Amino acid sequence: MPELPPSPLLTPAAPVDRSRRPDPGSPGAARVAWVVLVVSFLLVAGIQAMTALQADQAPAPVEPPAQPANQTAGLAAEPPAPIFEMVSKVTIATATNLQAVADEKELRDTVRLLAGFARTEADKVRVAILAGEVGRPVDPSATVALDQLKKVDTADPGIGDDVWTLTAIWTGQPVTPAQETLLVQRYGFFGEIALVRGRPKDAGAPVIDQLSGLLTLLSVVTLGGIVLLAAGVLLLVTLVVLVGMGKFETRFVPPTRGGSVYLEAVAVFVAGFLVLKGVLLAVPYLPLDAVGQNIAALGLQWLLLAAVLWPLLRGEKFHEWCLATGWHRGAGLINEVACGVVGWIAAVPLFIAAGLISAGLVAAWELIKGNPDGPRPLPDAAIFDLLSRGNTAMLVAVFAIGTIWAPLAEESIFRGCLYRHLRGRLGIVLSSVLVALVFGFMHGYGVLFVPPVIALGFAFSIMREWRGSIIAPVTAHLLHNATLMTFMILMTRLMG
Repeated sequence: MPELPPSPLLTPAAPVDRSRRPDPGSPGAARVAWVVLVVSFLLVAGIQAMTALQADQAPAPVEPPAQPANQTAGLAAEPPAPIFEMVSKVTIATATNLQAVADEKELRDTVRLLAGFARTEADKVRVAILAGEVGRPVDPSATVALDQLKKVDTADPGIGDDVWTLTAIWTGQPVTPAQETLLVQRYGFFGEIALVRGRPKDAGAPVIDQLSGLLTLLSVVTLGGIVLLAAGVLLLVTLVVLVGMGKFETRFVPPTRGGSVYLEAVAVFVAGFLVLKGVLLAVPYLPLDAVGQNIAALGLQWLLLAAVLWPLLRGEKFHEWCLATGWHRGAGLINEVACGVVGWIAAVPLFIAAGLISAGLVAAWELIKGNPDGPRPLPDAAIFDLLSRGNTAMLVAVFAIGTIWAPLAEESIFRGCLYRHLRGRLGIVLSSVLVALVFGFMHGYGVLFVPPVIALGFAFSIMREWRGSIIAPVTAHLLHNATLMTFMILMTRLMG
């Protein structure tokens, strides 16, 4: 066996990896680790899947009241979920600035799409408001908007007042200044949009202009996405050609079959994640405000990084741990980082294709459910919610979780430990698929929305096989999360 270098963090790993030394541990410890890992994983994945797929039941349609019940009933309607607000504002900005709806059928299809994002009666009122504004060119009598109002449950007096006021506006009945003011107080931007109806065509320009920055951002992101997609497709084609010609060389060398300490680290991480979900149930009882509670919950998540060091507690030497998990320079730090950037670009087409698969699964689920007009399944938007409602401290905490904790912890565990253990027993493709599945379902996006995460996990595993070092997948993971989170932060700021 070649002599191990004194500092693997500062030297390439290829000569040492080719020693194929077996990992420490025992078959008995491996069996225990597998049991802990499988049970913990199934519990975590099951809990998160059931939560994400829980369908909201829409109330039965009711007729709007004949007159307002109590015009002072609450000055603030329940705020919209950030994902609903984003889709709504993008829709109205596009329809009023880029391409108006062509006819009533397209308008009803648009309303049906928006209604699928509505989760509260106030959201349904907002959908009606959007239908009234977007449909002005093709539905001057606001028939579609009024039909949407009939689906709103007016048991709440405040909602009943809103429905009455909007009905009056769209049917040409007089509305007092107090009623108009109350509508704006309760719905903000949406209330201002509702009052545009019946006024000169350009009366809504100042309101719509608030969304100009949103359109600019979407245009830039769309253009950037097209460029990334084209570059990614080119890189993927190049990869296929190189593999076909037998010229695609990989640096990862799997360990000799046997050992358990790196599998144990994965089991500790997943079990710790399960325990953390239970501990977080107590966070709301802490003497902190909502922001403080969220920051505390995010802070506890950093404790899971300790699982990465489990092999060291089991007697593994530090330099051997670095080599085994991939925490070494490989072909040089700059080269490995550059390979991570290239690998992420190549993963973009896979990510987009998997997103299309998710869209198809959602459509299939709606057909199976048999209620196309009801609430559609939505991905978990907890991060988006935190970014949109949090202060600067919250932004920093969430951004750090996504761009520091996730690349370090998840790559060390899934590509560093789990992939290594599996590759001592299985081939590249099967190992990559299994790691990607575990990685994907550990995220709480729901069964229908997990394919893009699985696609990324598969790409990160291929990068680990390609480079041997874990720096490339860590770079790709960081770049992907930083890009998405920066986009979300800009979106929330531009939405006001």
